[in-house]
Amino acid sequence: MPRRPRPVGAPWVGAGARRYTNRSGAVRTLKEVHLAVNTAPAGAALIVDVNLDGASIFSSPANRPQVAAGAYAGASVLIGTTAWAVDACLTVDVDQVGSSTPGADLVVT
Repeated sequence: MPRRPRPVGAPWVGAGARRYTNRSGAVRTLKEVHLAVNTAPAGAALIVDVNLDGASIFSSPANRPQVAAGAYAGASVLIGTTAWAVDACLTVDVDQVGSSTPGADLVVT
């Protein structure tokens, strides 16, 4: 059964709900993952992981992008795997949304 789109608002912790396939016809270079929210997370950071064909592009969990508690944006520190091949699939996992207030309206670029 296909996944139904989630309504805009608070993200949920889960794997692979957001998918991006490189259909450009050329290998692309991943330089940064940027996050933005309209409602800042509170109590803890909002953290995502980005996977390329099922494996994290970050060499360490500490390098995953996050929006700090009370902030509205954040970005990746270091990307371990930068080559995004033609027809390869990126998925975004939301690993944490905050603790007392979840970050809302997450945009990943």
